[in-house]
Amino acid sequence: EALSWIKRNDPNSFKVSGFQTVRPKIFNFRLNQQRQLIGNDKTILAMSQWLTDFINKNTAHKAVYVGGGINTPLGETPIEKRDDRTFLFVGRDFYRKGGDLVVSAFNKFKLEYPKAKLIVAGPDKNTIPEEMRSASGVHFIGDVSVDKIGQLMSIATCFVMPSRFEAYGLVFVEAMANGMPIIARDKYEMPYFVSEGSGLVMRTEKDESSEIDNLLKCMTELLENRNHYLKKAQETAPKIAQEYSWTAVANRITNAIENNRT
Repeated sequence: EALSWIKRNDPNSFKVSGFQTVRPKIFNFRLNQQRQLIGNDKTILAMSQWLTDFINKNTAHKAVYVGGGINTPLGETPIEKRDDRTFLFVGRDFYRKGGDLVVSAFNKFKLEYPKAKLIVAGPDKNTIPEEMRSASGVHFIGDVSVDKIGQLMSIATCFVMPSRFEAYGLVFVEAMANGMPIIARDKYEMPYFVSEGSGLVMRTEKDESSEIDNLLKCMTELLENRNHYLKKAQETAPKIAQEYSWTAVANRITNAIENNRT
């Protein structure tokens, strides 16, 4: 039902969601089938606050937030030991996750900060346009291990991923738990993540040029006030690590089950 709403109200996001290839007849069949299976007497356990609120406000169903758990190793890195101007992007689906916007904004950013670096983990380098692959200061490292992601999160200055569509975004939480400020988009669960930790929200625009400029402003603001954002990120990291541990998720699930028995 959330996808159906996005399809009607935010077609630009829906067309990169991964569900855009489902034929309308099949989509509607699955939607009706879901409504019949769930009915109005069951509780849905939702990973995101956004989806929980959507279900409770816009459907006949009831949802309870349970969140998602961190998979990367966690480390504590003093601010002075982190790279001065290294941005990290993690996502296999380069375009859906806004990787093209990040590289374009970084190219402008590098004119002012020539020593800056952007590390892109996840996508196959061969699927990336040549002009982005060869951009100065951009390092495409491919699909790497969870341990490697955790290592990168303990070194880089900021995590940046302005996803055009994001079902949840666990990688934001993993970055936050590793003491990183984040830059995200003003959609879905992403603004909530920023409010829980440290970072900035990029405003969505009708054209990509404006979005690139907005992202550039966020990257510049965060770097120019690096210590402020990193200090807050480190202060909130232990709370994030606890809130988004699999133990905490399991406890919320069992509590929801127990509460629905009474």
